[in-house]
Amino acid sequence: MDITVKGIIDDDGFACLNVFVFNTETYAVCKDVKAIIDTGAQDSLVKRSFASRLGLLAVDKLRELNPLGGIMESDYYRIGLIVDTANPMDNSKYAILKVGAIEEEGYPADMILGGTFLRHCTFSYDGHNRAIELQVKM
Repeated sequence: MDITVKGIIDDDGFACLNVFVFNTETYAVCKDVKAIIDTGAQDSLVKRSFASRLGLLAVDKLRELNPLGGIMESDYYRIGLIVDTANPMDNSKYAILKVGAIEEEGYPADMILGGTFLRHCTFSYDGHNRAIELQVKM
């Protein structure tokens, strides 16, 4: 099943979606979470403060090569992601992701959707109209 969702290019030039994120253990939900689409990111990530707000517990450690900082280690969390916010109660339209932590609390979004999620998507970027579209294969 494919889901098509629309997003924007924000004032900082980031391609963004508003998504719902839930804790897979407690089912606590955060709505209207700003997620930046980052086609250059290997992993999907959340801010540590967001993980704490949602009550997420680390499930693993991530060690990866960062082109700017060398080998970096951070926590991994497990989240539920709902991209079809128009129909959030449709239980067939969510993904479970293992996400790393964004260490920079000044980052302009609570979440980055990177390669771990985007490899299941087709992404269209319309710079002229400041719009994006994501087709997600669920």
